Amino acid sequence: MLLSTTVFLPAIALAAFAMPQEAQQASPASEKSIYPKPTGALELMVEDEAVHSPMTMIEMLLSYGALTGQTLTYNTDVYQALHNTSLNLTRSCALPPEEVQPWIENLLIQNGFVLQPILSGEQPLAAIHLRSSRHLGTVSTSIGAEDLESVKDSAATIFSTVLMLPNTDVRQLSSSLKVLISDRDTQSLLPAGSTHSLHIRGFGPWVYEIAEMVKRVDVSASPIAEGESGIRVELMSFKLKNAEAIAASFLVQELISQSQKIVVGGSAKTTVATQKIPVSPITVLPDERTNSLIVTVRSDLVDRLKQAVALVDAE
Repeated sequence: MLLSTTVFLPAIALAAFAMPQEAQQASPASEKSIYPKPTGALELMVEDEAVHSPMTMIEMLLSYGALTGQTLTYNTDVYQALHNTSLNLTRSCALPPEEVQPWIENLLIQNGFVLQPILSGEQPLAAIHLRSSRHLGTVSTSIGAEDLESVKDSAATIFSTVLMLPNTDVRQLSSSLKVLISDRDTQSLLPAGSTHSLHIRGFGPWVYEIAEMVKRVDVSASPIAEGESGIRVELMSFKLKNAEAIAASFLVQELISQSQKIVVGGSAKTTVATQKIPVSPITVLPDERTNSLIVTVRSDLVDRLKQAVALVDAE
């Protein structure tokens, strides 16, 4: 546990800064609004007119704290980094209240900082950490599955949630989705024992995207129409070597969807009773960060899918 010398700053309205322990587990988020709403616009300037130097992160956060009534806490290393980091904006701007939180979080994460809500209520408290901190693995805020919509723009806050997926083998699912994990300090996908629960941890947008993806997978994996019980939905992932994920996703989708013909023993055979199957034959989701494709596909189209991916990803 790291405790550093206190650094005092000029008091601005309700924005008080204190010294925290390096990392601690946040209280579960009990409200849909994770952070307090600002009371007015946030002024971001290219240059601090008083000293004729670029506006720094610490100055931005003082104004943010004043507008939201939050007390922000950090250690000496974080303070030095905030003090030494300029915003480097191309122009000054006044952010309306509804845009303040997304801007603050994107500027924080772009400059190597993480924001963590600690306490809500009349005296809200939030901590700021360095993105490079070795203690970041202990930092997260619990969020209910029903409230995930509220975290999709929280780019600098790490959340954890648990999803119930009654139609899915969560062990196989988590194994297939490991290709999407690019940072093991902040991201994880863990099956919860023998239950149909999946624990997801990561920054807000990533948690939201993964949750939406696996929920679609679970719906697709629900029992198929009577008479087609032999056809199941499978989840597959492909790490691309040559093609770009977004372009490849459209091509693979088109190759599979334009024709329901599967090559069997050298002859073409049309899939039977396609119209009776209430699920999409294939869903292709690109992940730009890992240049991968995550695919849900009917079991009778797996071979055709592999052929399509190989064709699209050929040199």
